[in-house]
Amino acid sequence: MSGTWDTTTQTAALNGALAEIASSWETIFIYYNNDGVPGFQWKTGSDILDCTKAASQGYDCVDPAGAISIINDLSWGGITVENTTCPANYNNPNCTVWSFSTTSLDNVLTFTLRLASEPVLVNGVRIEPNYGKIDVTINYPYTNRTLRDAANARVGIVAYTAGRAGTAGVTYENVDGNKAVEFKVNDKSAYFSWDSTAVLAGATATVYADYHSGASVKAIDCSQCGFSTLFVAGLQLRATVYENLGWKTEVLIFSWDAKAPASVVWDPAIGLAPENSSANSAVVTSFAVALFAVVARFF
Repeated sequence: MSGTWDTTTQTAALNGALAEIASSWETIFIYYNNDGVPGFQWKTGSDILDCTKAASQGYDCVDPAGAISIINDLSWGGITVENTTCPANYNNPNCTVWSFSTTSLDNVLTFTLRLASEPVLVNGVRIEPNYGKIDVTINYPYTNRTLRDAANARVGIVAYTAGRAGTAGVTYENVDGNKAVEFKVNDKSAYFSWDSTAVLAGATATVYADYHSGASVKAIDCSQCGFSTLFVAGLQLRATVYENLGWKTEVLIFSWDAKAPASVVWDPAIGLAPENSSANSAVVTSFAVALFAVVARFF
């Protein structure tokens, strides 16, 4: 926020920018790698749910029997809240690290959100009011699904994020060493970032990201989408709603190349920061409330 005061007219002028972001987790899915490129790539305009056609034409497909809608297919218990004092070297008895955790009743998916009352490092990881780490743990139930090819099943998860963006628009760059989608408004930015590695069944593995702007999704001609038409139409509808409100949207598809991993543990982040600076500086201290809603409500 910046302002001026005219001593002659006794009037003030204020200019400000508020960076805003909303994110949701959509679907855990099983895919088959038909293009020989590690990770899932969405060939827009094709029927990604027709694995016979995808295999013959050499593009990745999603197993219809393997998709798990986070909002529709999983039941959730309560949210566990824990708080601990910040590391002793911060010498502030009022400094607190908060942890919010929730697990689906069948133990397929766990989210843990960590925030702190002030910028701190906990085990080498920065946490603060405007920057939170979200631990995502997936225990995919292979035996409970009638998969097309369980031996070659690979796991992915879809996230949907929207942000207020000004003339600077949306950029794809690094934030604190991690890849990120940033929504920039003047000198502020809101971002969804992700660690490029995860732990699969105890071993380090690369995270592959395939992301598509709401504008590009809206432009998809789905005449060849077949069974995937409804999936695409849903994304197009939400992109239209958000962008009519002046927000930009991104579909983020994260995947891993290992076959049938017993577990996936990964920690993306969401935050706010002044543009062209480290993300240490707070922008909106009440952001903790909005960030908590990302985990508590799957919308």
